[in-house]
Amino acid sequence: MKIPTSILDHIEDPIIVLNTSLKIEFQNEATNRLFDNDQKGQHISLLVRDPAFLEYIENTLLDEDNEGIEITFDSYIQKISKEPITFLFNVKKSDELLFLILKNITELKRKDLIKSSFISNVSHEMKTPLSSIIGFIETIKNSAKDDEAAKRKFINIIEKESLRMKRLLDDLMVFNHIETEESIKPKDKINLNEVIQEIATNLEYEANKKNMQIKTENIYDLNVLGNYDNLLQVFSNLIENAIKYANENTKILINFEQQKSNNKTDQFALVKIKDFGPGIEKSHISRLTERFYTVDQARSRSVGGTGLGLSIVKHILKRHGGKLIIESEVGKGSSFTVKIPIYNH
Repeated sequence: MKIPTSILDHIEDPIIVLNTSLKIEFQNEATNRLFDNDQKGQHISLLVRDPAFLEYIENTLLDEDNEGIEITFDSYIQKISKEPITFLFNVKKSDELLFLILKNITELKRKDLIKSSFISNVSHEMKTPLSSIIGFIETIKNSAKDDEAAKRKFINIIEKESLRMKRLLDDLMVFNHIETEESIKPKDKINLNEVIQEIATNLEYEANKKNMQIKTENIYDLNVLGNYDNLLQVFSNLIENAIKYANENTKILINFEQQKSNNKTDQFALVKIKDFGPGIEKSHISRLTERFYTVDQARSRSVGGTGLGLSIVKHILKRHGGKLIIESEVGKGSSFTVKIPIYNH
């Protein structure tokens, strides 16, 4: 059989053609780029040294049915990535030749891991309030059925835990919606000052409970291309967090700024939300936007946190071509700066 080399060279996935002696008859261009060498005429073991892979290839010679095999390269394909890369190897037999097809599934594996971790975290977060609710219902039905004071106390706890689950489910729905639309760039012209003023008005009551002031400084009419509800969610989460975690009798300062990029052509809107709370240790800052990551889990639960707020912020800003900059000093407070490209047209 003649090998269609010109066709195979135009296929993006690496393809290796072997004879029945497992010697390489042909490597397409993608394979040469991946392994950075051409082992034509050599045994496949010189190119791929994994024992499980070699056993899989030998078994394929005996049996046409194969489901493919996943192989992770930990070190020697440094040209593509410094991180481990996982390929799905599939073999197709044709006459006296074996066509070995490699599919890079590293990103799929990473997403599967994230999904698995996400489901595990959701299950864990739901299990605690559910166990609490079930336990107190059993108590009310049995030992506390004639104790009105105890029943009122337990019903209040059940209500609190139910609201906690509702907040978590609400955030999960928001998160799912945002992830679904993350690749769709928003196209509406949004005035950030209007967004901030609406949120400041909406959250004034919550701030007053702790005798706090929401104060806006250096007001600019900064316009960005965005989704109004998304940006409302971003700044609501950040300002709500400031109210929840900052000290009583303090101010929340909101500062507007314009910044030019290094090439002097692009401009960015910077909106900094600064609080005067306990601050956050540096070791936590890089992980704050991870799903379900909390610095102090007990305190987060006590103020109604779900561990998804900053992750939601990060994903919304990614959709808007922006990012979140976090700075903090223990004992002095924290600042969360939203950076988004300015709309100049």
